[in-house]
Amino acid sequence: MTKATVLIADDHPIFRQGVRHLIEQYEGMSVVAEANDGLSAIRLISFHQPDIVVVDLFMPNIDGLGVVQWMRENCSSSLAIVLTMLTDEALIDRAISLGAKGYLFKEDAYDQLHNCLQAVSAGKVYISPSLASPAVLQSPIDSEIVSRLESLTPTQRVLLQLLGEFKTSREIAEIMHISHRTVQNHRLNICSALDVQGSGKLLEFAVRHEAEIKHLAAEK
Repeated sequence: MTKATVLIADDHPIFRQGVRHLIEQYEGMSVVAEANDGLSAIRLISFHQPDIVVVDLFMPNIDGLGVVQWMRENCSSSLAIVLTMLTDEALIDRAISLGAKGYLFKEDAYDQLHNCLQAVSAGKVYISPSLASPAVLQSPIDSEIVSRLESLTPTQRVLLQLLGEFKTSREIAEIMHISHRTVQNHRLNICSALDVQGSGKLLEFAVRHEAEIKHLAAEK
C-alpha cells in the first residue's frame, strides 16, 4: 500500500521532531522532509510534492499562511494543515479561506493529529474540536498589552493592525499611502517601543493581540 507523504514545517526543532515521531507511528503515513522556515518549506514542497504539509503559523522568512497561499497557487495537489497555538476565530477563517484543509491547536496534536491527517486525506476539512468552544475562541482584553500599545503613535497602531491581518509591507505601503521604506522604519520603531525582537515576533505579537489593538482603535 502506498503511504501518504507528509512534510513538516516548523521553526522549533524539538516540536518538529515530536510531530515527526507521532506521524511515523501512524499506519499509511510517511514523513518525507522537514523545513525550519517558510522559504525552505516552499523549496521542499516543490521538490517532494508531498500529499500533506503540516505547517506552523509563525516561521522566519515566510509565515505559515504565506506558505498555504503559495501552495494553493503553485502546488494545489498538496493539502495544508495549520498547526498553531493561536485560537482566534478570524485566523481560522483566514487559514481556511487561503486553502488550508486543517487547523489544529498544538495542545491537541498528541490526541488529534492522526484524526486530522485522516480527515484531510479523505478530502474533508478538520478543525480542532476544542476550538469550537466559545471559551477558547474568546479573546479577553489584556490591560497590560493595551498600556504597551498606547505608547505607539496612531499611524503605528494602524500599521500594526494591518500587519496582524497578514498584509505585507508593500500592501501596507499602498493602503497607508506611504513608501515601503517608511513602513520598514515604522516596523523597526514599533519593535523598539514594544520590546519585540524581529519581524517574525512582531507579526506574532500583532496576531496574538488583535483584540487589544482593535479595542484601543475603537476607543480613539
